[in-house]
Amino acid sequence: MVSYSSVLTAISKFDDFSREICVKSLLDIMDMFSHWLSCHGKAECIGLCRAMLCVLVWLLQSCAWYCERLCESAAVSVVENSLSICLQRMSSLLHSTKNRALVHIARLEEQASWSNVEQALLKLSENLSAVINQTLKENLEECVSLVKR
Repeated sequence: MVSYSSVLTAISKFDDFSREICVKSLLDIMDMFSHWLSCHGKAECIGLCRAMLCVLVWLLQSCAWYCERLCESAAVSVVENSLSICLQRMSSLLHSTKNRALVHIARLEEQASWSNVEQALLKLSENLSAVINQTLKENLEECVSLVKR
């Protein structure tokens, strides 16, 4: 048996966003259990909070990466699709009060790690202008505001 935090931490270590099928598969894996996140015991719960923080950074970085590609790529629809998939997962993660609470606990416990979230937010905000699809842009802005709360 593998803990939720171990899976989330492993997912967050994948950094080759150009491999869209791999990213999509990791997001699918995350989707399989993200609605059932739970922990028992203080150490396990703090580990889950830290893993949620890492996954949030990973999702923000992936969205920023795809936004950057929108400027460079001729295949805008393919990049928008990948961005949309990442955005859907981040949105579902952030729209859960329980998940936001876990991230908030991690923010309080790991204040130094919160700078990674701030850097990812900054990079995403810088690249939002590349998003032409208004729905995607509004959803990205909503997620950014949820993280900043």
